[in-house]
Amino acid sequence: MTLAELYDRYTPDTAQRMTPAQLADRDRKFYAERRRPDALRVYGPDIAAPAVRYAQEAGLLETGFTDDL
Repeated sequence: MTLAELYDRYTPDTAQRMTPAQLADRDRKFYAERRRPDALRVYGPDIAAPAVRYAQEAGLLETGFTDDL
């Protein structure tokens, strides 16, 4: 996806009004349809626990860590 496509996906009012759980559910389905069979597993660190939790719920991270490096 291009950055412009990501902006189009996440900036409309409908996306802005979704709860994190609703957005994660929508994204889980969306990205699962686009996942390549040879996709790498992604492990992600972020200081923001909500960001890691969302990425895991959406299926974007295999595992996340909330460490302040």
